[in-house]
Amino acid sequence: MSGSSSKKQPQPSKKKTAAPATPAPAQKMPTKEQIRAMEARSAIPIIPTVVDVAAVEAIKSETSASAARGTRGRGRPIARPVPLTREQEYQFIREDMRRLIVIAGGLLALMLVLLVVIER
Repeated sequence: MSGSSSKKQPQPSKKKTAAPATPAPAQKMPTKEQIRAMEARSAIPIIPTVVDVAAVEAIKSETSASAARGTRGRGRPIARPVPLTREQEYQFIREDMRRLIVIAGGLLALMLVLLVVIER
């Protein structure tokens, strides 16, 4: 047994350190915007609703009857897709592209006219 075992290591002090200054995530304070939102939500009155069972049943029966006829509440027919040939699809695309080019050209001409008028 050597003499080194008789020497004692210095002990760290057992003082408690202060808790961190930031609160835990669960205790985070709400921001001003969150407080305003909570106040706005609490200001909205809660209105109890009364359900008329007879009216609900009448609406259900009217909806099912209109679905059987293939129309909606106002008697408008339901739009159904129509199969198109490739030529018809390309014709629609050409018309749309032509319309876009006319609109874009008109807007470009308008911007150039405004540029000339404003620069004077």
